Amino acid sequence: MSTMFSQLPDGDNRIQAIEISTTKDPICLINVYLPSRGTDKWHDAFRAALDILKELLLKYQRTHSIIIAGDFNASFHRPYKDTQDELFKNFCKDNQIVLPSNYPIDHTYHQGDSKSQIDYILTKPRENDDESTEYMQTTKKQHNGDIVTKINWEKVDKANYEQNLKEELKDKKYLNLRTPYGIEQATNQLS
Repeated sequence: MSTMFSQLPDGDNRIQAIEISTTKDPICLINVYLPSRGTDKWHDAFRAALDILKELLLKYQRTHSIIIAGDFNASFHRPYKDTQDELFKNFCKDNQIVLPSNYPIDHTYHQGDSKSQIDYILTKPRENDDESTEYMQTTKKQHNGDIVTKINWEKVDKANYEQNLKEELKDKKYLNLRTPYGIEQATNQLS
């Protein structure tokens, strides 16, 4: 039984991943304890944690089914608007991370009169090998306009990224990519 489970080398003290070897597709189980809400410092830490999570998705989404579970310190169902909730919801939407349709809505955090649901089990189905758009999403801004996903290039399969980028670019008409104007035009076409 223990040969079915192996710790993956990725993540940090807030995000840990293990591989579950199955007879069909392997599963990448990611456990998270994301930074709590509060000041801009905490929002920056939350964004940094999402960047690490994005690295894991980029690395394993084509070869594994992905399950992400834990304390996200953000909510899909909070009764008031919250910046961290919006970052979380946009991240999930941009990366096709879903809350199962039959997932119960219940409060998992209570402090005084405040209560919310911040603990989830989310899924991301394995990507098809012929889809390259997910890799291209890393260059786009998220919905709130000023958050850009950062990639740790030491952890990404660069050959796979390059192949997907070439496929995405082959059907596009670009100006000279050696000029700032040409690069801007190409970037706009990818957005």
